Amino acid sequence: MALHPYDSRQAANVFITMAQRDGRQMSIMRVLKLLYFAHGWCLALYHRPLINDHVEAWKFGPVIPMVYFAFRPQGIYGLNPMELVHEREMCHDTSRLLRWIDDKYGVLTDRQLSLLTHVKGGPWHQVYRPNVRNIVIPNDLITSYFLKKSKGVE
Repeated sequence: MALHPYDSRQAANVFITMAQRDGRQMSIMRVLKLLYFAHGWCLALYHRPLINDHVEAWKFGPVIPMVYFAFRPQGIYGLNPMELVHEREMCHDTSRLLRWIDDKYGVLTDRQLSLLTHVKGGPWHQVYRPNVRNIVIPNDLITSYFLKKSKGVE
């Protein structure tokens, strides 16, 4: 198991590549939601962060700003993986987790994904404040939420 978190853009690339392989279109919103779920489950199941970037509470849900600003110039839909200078090979546990996230959440509609991230009492719901920018959703809050969800999942 990797001890150091991954570049969030590299993890986003994995989801984009899986979607392309399966003939699905990837939107910026979808990749952000999948990455948020993967980060949360990694914190809960492996007791370590998946990504080395923070998650913020934006109007439409949890956002990893690094991923948003890196991929947004491609448009809203039809994202392609981006070339990264310092890409590391993903460990087996991480690769398996990302495939599980794609299988579990990748089949949901954008609306369903959004509803899951906006659930009452969830990390985003606890910290989001309308018209306030740069509110970080702390990893301990994300961990606590996904640990509660993990009962019987592992």
